[in-house]
Amino acid sequence: GDKKEKEVSKRQKCITSLRKLAKEGSISAKQKRMLLTEIIVRSAANEVSMVEVAHEVLCGQESDDEEAEEDFAEQCKVFASSL
Repeated sequence: GDKKEKEVSKRQKCITSLRKLAKEGSISAKQKRMLLTEIIVRSAANEVSMVEVAHEVLCGQESDDEEAEEDFAEQCKVFASSL
């Protein structure tokens, strides 16, 4: 259904952001890998990961906001350290 497609595109946006942060050096390759694994595991269980929630909350306004991206990067580090 439509809701499922929305979830998928939100997830894709989140994954794209993680890749971008890793490429820019805001998070490490290891952190990216851990967070991607978390997303995949949650996704397989039909759950939404905290990473995705954070991305939606902080970066959901369709803006290329530097500050939003920095905040998301910080959250990523927190999540990765707790995994």
